[in-house]
Amino acid sequence: MALQYSTAALLPWLFCFVFVGPLPLSLLCEANASSLVAPASGAADAATAGATTAEPLSPLGAQFSNPAGLAGFTERTMGTGLGLAYGRGEVTSEAIGYNASNEVLVPFLDSFLIVPMDRWTFGIGTMGTSGARFDYGPRPKAGIDDGFFSETGVIGLPISAGYRAMDKLWLGAELIVLYGSTHLRYSQEVAEFPGESTPFHYSVEGFGVQGMFGVTWKPTDSWSIGLAAKPPGRVWASGDSKLGSGKQDVDLELEIPAEVALGITRSLFERWRVSYSLRFTDTSVFETSWIRYQETPSANHSFLGAAQDEWRHAIGLEYAWSERLELLAGFAKANSIVGRKGVSPMSYDCKDFRLNTGLHWTGDAWTLDGSFGYIFSGTRNISEDDAKIFPGKFESKPAYLLSITVSKKF
Repeated sequence: MALQYSTAALLPWLFCFVFVGPLPLSLLCEANASSLVAPASGAADAATAGATTAEPLSPLGAQFSNPAGLAGFTERTMGTGLGLAYGRGEVTSEAIGYNASNEVLVPFLDSFLIVPMDRWTFGIGTMGTSGARFDYGPRPKAGIDDGFFSETGVIGLPISAGYRAMDKLWLGAELIVLYGSTHLRYSQEVAEFPGESTPFHYSVEGFGVQGMFGVTWKPTDSWSIGLAAKPPGRVWASGDSKLGSGKQDVDLELEIPAEVALGITRSLFERWRVSYSLRFTDTSVFETSWIRYQETPSANHSFLGAAQDEWRHAIGLEYAWSERLELLAGFAKANSIVGRKGVSPMSYDCKDFRLNTGLHWTGDAWTLDGSFGYIFSGTRNISEDDAKIFPGKFESKPAYLLSITVSKKF
């Protein structure tokens, strides 16, 4: 019966996942705070560490990294992805006698629908793009009475189109509707209320927009070259925080980083393909995105202090075990984006090194992708001269990611 459903009948199912299913906080790559920008979407592309910019393995991968890749999918297909991320962080400061840990176990969900029409392939989906969660509790003996909590995430709803200009040249573009949410909990003394700690407990949320353009060129049957670019985007978020017996408005105009990615895919021998991707993300704009308080402007601060741009390298391998089954693997590395003077219990990361593996099974109507990822541990040692809140050791323990994507042609 599923093959008889019309596109219109399937849209309510998809939009249920778009607006109800996604979790905007604590997204897949941030379980151990080693990365603040998602590396890929879709289990197959995640299994190759996001190296498939030139020729994405799934519609979700194309909508995340290069919409021109949608042109390679020529049958009506819908699907959803489920996953689970686990990670742990630990903060220790011998200078003030503080020690606390942050453990995260988070499910995540994404979905897509693509509809080809002649040379075009149109798509809509939902996916996480960035986020983090930090929760380090109070330690009164160390002078920390309120602890540190921050949780933030951005999800995207891409509306995409890929166009087969010719067999060797694909073009793509998409409009990405964004939804962002940030929740902070901490206390500090402010100029407006000297001599006491003012609590800041609040959430801000709102919608935004970004775009992306892509091109894939296949000079020969063995080579694919892809280039994708996202111009800067923006999320307008607002909320309020309790202040004394009343409230104060809180606003965040979050700049979403511009991004440029270049990818190459090469077929080797009869069964192998290797991919490489280099991605630059202008994450330093997080430092110029400000959280502003209506009644306590002295507490205004950057969304992410001392933010730095990210450079990410990824390499992926595909091996055709049989006509229906491919084995996948990948390795990626990226620099940290939080500068030393921006490290605090509410925002830190480490250099990102990760290994991925997975499989891609294709049936007559169904496709199943699975991936497992291991993110290596990392440590930031912050001196007293660089400390934003206190000096100490900020650790990201190893993290583990599992994801499955199921799709069906109709």
